[in-house]
Amino acid sequence: MLRIHAAALALLALAVPSLAVQTATAQTPSAQTPSARHRDVAHDERVITRDTTKLHQEVAVRDSIRAALAQDHYQTQAIAARIDSLQHQLDRERAAKPRDAAAISRDEAALNAARKTRDQDLHRDQQAASRLAAVEQKVKKDSQGAIDAHHEIRQDRSSLSARPDSGRR
Repeated sequence: MLRIHAAALALLALAVPSLAVQTATAQTPSAQTPSARHRDVAHDERVITRDTTKLHQEVAVRDSIRAALAQDHYQTQAIAARIDSLQHQLDRERAAKPRDAAAISRDEAALNAARKTRDQDLHRDQQAASRLAAVEQKVKKDSQGAIDAHHEIRQDRSSLSARPDSGRR
């Protein structure tokens, strides 16, 4: 039993000096050396640069989705105009004397195909609009985060340039 206590005391004696060294080397942020603060600022700048690059990519995706959505909108308007034209043509075919059954069935098939295409385009437009809203929300959140990070870096830089002992003497 004495050997167990002696072994425990020996382990404790070995652990205490290493714990003291770790405690002495661990510093609070205000007690960091200037080179450590510079490294922290440099690290923060790298992180901000990475985040800003990611933000720029998200903005490009957002702009691409907007352009595609605008193009789809114009295409949908063109299809709607074609549907109107086909409807008028079908009405003329139905009112014509003598009625041409083949022309009427051709016009009905073209009208149904145009309506189906319009419905598919509208569905795709809705999906693109929801995707655009999600991307815009992410861009807004990330841009605010980047702005806040830039302000923090600016404050860190100003604290580095100020002398820590300027209030003395």
